[in-house]
Amino acid sequence: MATRVETNPLEAAYAALLENGLDGAGEALRILVNEAAKIERDEFIGARPYERSATRRDVAPGFKPKTMLTRFGELTSGCGRSASPRFTCAARR
Repeated sequence: MATRVETNPLEAAYAALLENGLDGAGEALRILVNEAAKIERDEFIGARPYERSATRRDVAPGFKPKTMLTRFGELTSGCGRSASPRFTCAARR
């Protein structure tokens, strides 16, 4: 059986800043935007990934890349997808 290892996104963002200083701010922002998209999608669906729930409203077929122009340059992050046309992640608005 495969074991899933969960990493803390705040620690990864912090590590990017520690290793690269302000040059790592773009990577830290990308990590935080990705995590916010995951949380937003999970709240819409009503369940976390691989979780079965009576309140689950939809399925999550992955992520769609979204490129944003920021002060730190172009950042490509994953925008969470849902099978429902009613869901759009905040990064796409």
